[in-house]
Amino acid sequence: MNLKKQSNVSVVLDYILVISLLLASNSIYALKNDDLWLYCLILLVVSLIHLIWNTICIGKKILQYLCIGLFIFFPSFLVQLLLEAIHHDGSFYSYTWIQYVLILPILVVDLLLSGLSIIEKFVNTVFVISVISLFFWVLSSFFKLSPTSSFQIEWSTGGNVDSYYGLYFNSQPIYFGSQKIWRNSSIFSEPLILCAIVAMALYFMLFIIKRYNYIYLFVFVLTVFSSTSTSGILYLILIAFPFMLNYFINHKSKLIRTIFLVVVPIIILAFLLVMYNVASAKIASTVSGQTHRNDILYGINAWLDSPFAGYGLKSDDFIWNNYLSLFREGVGYTSGFIFFAIHGGILLSMLVLFPSFLVLLFNNKWEYKYFAFFVLFIFFFAVVQNLSCFVLCIALCYVFSNYEHNTERN
Repeated sequence: MNLKKQSNVSVVLDYILVISLLLASNSIYALKNDDLWLYCLILLVVSLIHLIWNTICIGKKILQYLCIGLFIFFPSFLVQLLLEAIHHDGSFYSYTWIQYVLILPILVVDLLLSGLSIIEKFVNTVFVISVISLFFWVLSSFFKLSPTSSFQIEWSTGGNVDSYYGLYFNSQPIYFGSQKIWRNSSIFSEPLILCAIVAMALYFMLFIIKRYNYIYLFVFVLTVFSSTSTSGILYLILIAFPFMLNYFINHKSKLIRTIFLVVVPIIILAFLLVMYNVASAKIASTVSGQTHRNDILYGINAWLDSPFAGYGLKSDDFIWNNYLSLFREGVGYTSGFIFFAIHGGILLSMLVLFPSFLVLLFNNKWEYKYFAFFVLFIFFFAVVQNLSCFVLCIALCYVFSNYEHNTERN
């Protein structure tokens, strides 16, 4: 087989896989007719084809990597069987299991086999999506461009979404006085999801593939700001801190290094105080802040009543009626961890916690340890548990806990 042709096919398959991951991450396309299950199934097929192709082209250590994949599959499948046996709620075929029992081990084997070329494609694709979203966000928010169509989606309590040629969607407005501005959510159901995915791409670019493209950096940061998401700003700070720390510690000038080491603790303390005051003010004065606080408090109470196995993946009606109905009215959840803990207890939560802890314990590179911390932070403070892009991050945690890989295709 011609090597150039093989490389071209690999590139195309990489992009198809990345697009499938994004579409199966609570995109408007998947939620329009409540088709997330279908998009996860499509992702499963695409990821399997991607793995088969890389096995044919590379094949190096495939048996070793397949054993690792099976090591991930069997415990996850056991959790699936246990929760179905405990709850009998008919959730055995939930898209959650497609993501964590089937897609996750396939992605791990694929990444171990072929390196991190898919991560570069992920960064490029998110950049393109960000540019498109900023273009339509400016036109729709400030120049009042009319949408090409409108429809409702199956998300939260449902809501009307404005579409711009199917390339960008407005779903959540924000008001500054009498001025209505749309929060940038790109092709996703809400701005927080866009921020989480952009933050993943930014981390990949700066710390994993280490490509310092200032145009990409500017677009990613601007996209987060256009979402008007407090969580998005926090993600940027979490990413900026180790980047700046690494830059100054390794600076050639001893004076600058010394000044930085003296100033940094003061900056950190001031930052923590500011964040505490902002968070306290938001919780005390905004519906959103009070909602998030109540989500966490009542969510923890619900989990502690059934800590081992939760209440089942189809227990929303029970949870809303008994724990969340007074303030949330069945709208949703604040934390991916709270969602998993309530629905599947510590059993389900370990599907995310275990690989993250593996990296923290067994990888010596700070970039990968911090990545595990970053994944856990997003998991605890955003509803990302069923984003297929987040499943990719979990797969990377398994990869980072196994060996010192390189970013090139073998």
